[in-house]
Amino acid sequence: MTNPGNDVWENDSGLAGALYADPNTLINANGRPAMDRGYVGNVWAFFPTPTRWGKLEVLNSAAVVGGYPYGRRMLVTGLAQGPFMIDATPRGEGGGSRADAVFQWNLRISRAFEVRRGTLRVSGDLFNVLNRASKLRVDDLSGPSFLQFLPTEVQPPRFLRLAVSWGF
Repeated sequence: MTNPGNDVWENDSGLAGALYADPNTLINANGRPAMDRGYVGNVWAFFPTPTRWGKLEVLNSAAVVGGYPYGRRMLVTGLAQGPFMIDATPRGEGGGSRADAVFQWNLRISRAFEVRRGTLRVSGDLFNVLNRASKLRVDDLSGPSFLQFLPTEVQPPRFLRLAVSWGF
């Protein structure tokens, strides 16, 4: 059982929070914690090219991560204490939902040059090669727009990082 809420700081199973504050917090206390992604896979592949292709070092990294578990939340208004949110379903399997799975492919190409005092390495990193915009988090508020799964956080776009390092 975890605390109510969909965020990491709310439903950590080791956190003493609002779980036993009142009997209603136990209704949807079962479910997946925020960091339980269901499945994770990671593959790395390294390829050095021959001298005729410039002795480049090519490193590929691919990862697939299951979607973020969340449960529907309902906004309660019209009460004297003001509006507040309550959990309407458990998180993850068993009545809850998950965001899309995330696939990430990163590529590094580098070349080392021997200099008088050490090694000079020039490299370029290309992150999110496929430029996917997977929904990392979606709106969890119950209502007419819930089934549209509107994103509140998406995967960062493709970008390139260039680096030079000197080992001596």
